[in-house]
Amino acid sequence: MTNLVKDLSVELATLLVACIIGTYTFIGGLGATFYVSYFNTSVIYAIMLVFIVNVYHGSDDVDNPVGSFERIYKHVSCVRGPSTNEGESFLTMSSHSGVMFGIINLVGNFGTVFVDQAHWQSSVAAKPKDGVWGFLIGGLLWFAIPFTFATSMSLAYIALSTANGETLLSDDLVGQGLVPPVVAQRLMGKTGELIILMMIIMAVTTTGSAEVIAVTSILVYDVYQLYLKPYRLVHDANSCILCGKSRGRNANPRDKCVCISMTSCPECANDDAMWIDPKRALKREYKCRTHGSFRNYNTYLRHVKNWCLVWTTASITPLTLVLNFVKVSLGWVYLFMGILIGSAVVPIALCMFWARLTGTAMISGAIGGTAVGLTVWLSVSASRPGGLENFFENTGDEMSMLAGNVAAILTGGLLTLVVSLVTNRHFDPSMAHEVWENTRDIDNPLSPWTEQYARELKLSGANQLDNRPELAEVQRTFRGAKVAAYVGSISLTVMLVIVWPAIMSFTGVMDSGQLTHWIRVSETWAIIAAIFIITMPVLSEAYEIVKARREQRRVANGLTPEPKPSTDKPPEPCHSRGLESR
Repeated sequence: MTNLVKDLSVELATLLVACIIGTYTFIGGLGATFYVSYFNTSVIYAIMLVFIVNVYHGSDDVDNPVGSFERIYKHVSCVRGPSTNEGESFLTMSSHSGVMFGIINLVGNFGTVFVDQAHWQSSVAAKPKDGVWGFLIGGLLWFAIPFTFATSMSLAYIALSTANGETLLSDDLVGQGLVPPVVAQRLMGKTGELIILMMIIMAVTTTGSAEVIAVTSILVYDVYQLYLKPYRLVHDANSCILCGKSRGRNANPRDKCVCISMTSCPECANDDAMWIDPKRALKREYKCRTHGSFRNYNTYLRHVKNWCLVWTTASITPLTLVLNFVKVSLGWVYLFMGILIGSAVVPIALCMFWARLTGTAMISGAIGGTAVGLTVWLSVSASRPGGLENFFENTGDEMSMLAGNVAAILTGGLLTLVVSLVTNRHFDPSMAHEVWENTRDIDNPLSPWTEQYARELKLSGANQLDNRPELAEVQRTFRGAKVAAYVGSISLTVMLVIVWPAIMSFTGVMDSGQLTHWIRVSETWAIIAAIFIITMPVLSEAYEIVKARREQRRVANGLTPEPKPSTDKPPEPCHSRGLESR
């Protein structure tokens, strides 16, 4: 931004971005983040298509180094590339430094997906079937950004530099991420500067908003609510937070939770009517004898969350200024990221699959892996000429970063496995069922998960907090989503990480025809991704609205009776002989 806008200071630019992020995040919360992210992403993909057209299908002027495949190939092929590339050419995938960057990229991006609370919030907000397909398709759509946008801008930069007789930017400026702005200025003048500036703001605000919400959620709901000022101290997740009594499977029949969900509570309906009364400037407290106190507590947490949003957003400015002061480049931060967070990938992944895992093992793996990664990274950097005196140069070297990233993720995984086996030596495989039952006990008493999935689970009486389907029934219901997740993720991993790079490494230095095919594949990928990302959310939203209204009409006409609240004992498990034969 500071390179595109004349006399714009880093301090002012950071403050502007923080204010934009803070304003709409504070007003709209997670919902605003989703909707603004859709709008921003649509604009980003549209701008990407504009640049693709200008780079590959632009001016017919033969003196223009870009604008056609042939001219780009002519200028790029006559430039000497890195010495580690095959034939010292830019037109090859057989590159020693490219392989190292690829491994570093994998470690770092595993970390950004597994360790980033913003990703978890998106997955939790979606139902399992939608979440599976959303993440698989989302990954394929996102791939168009590095595949198409980065390729087109990089090729254009090399071609423009060749025509200019010297590089347009120093290595330091390239490391700061200034290649796209320079290419935009050369190709489209002021218009290019404006749309690349818009693209940067869209990307930064979308990412920043998601991270502000993520950090705030952790501070409020995972720290403040649990440890600093909890609503009620309960013995375990199977205890109802409303009344303190046990629910479901571990409850004594004579003294168990009989609470119902808020959606079926007539007293809560009266409270809701009070809240939507437009004539009241000040809202009264909730009076429901079952849920009122907890709803008042949630209202208090929302006030805490709002203040936390403000302070989290405000912290963006000093953090950015510190990074700017020490002159850390964007490339250095990107490569270093996996050293700090890569060690937590395996512990987080195992917590979803391995019942024997312990909290001590997760902490040991995450912290120990980071410590080892940092040690290896600094040791390799110190062994290079100049040692740590040339700190950013030697620590930013690909070999140093590669060693640190690999050490962090492998050590984190190994420590987690070893500590789990040592600290949980007497684990009985039959205890695995209880581990997953404890996970299912985690719930929101105002809107229990059984209500959210009553349709999928064919569950009646879902408003009863202790009425839950058997674990086997839940597993059967979502088996299709589980299979799709396994097959889709493994297949795409093998194809994108192993098969495709292996095939491209054998092509050697690409000729004009091969480069043209490569560019056409990237163009096609970007066009399909742009069409899908712009139209599919709108169509999906419209379909859900029509579906909901159709269901409401069916209920109003008596065609689909609403589930009646169950005050009796929970229904028999769905795998019983009666329901099975029926």
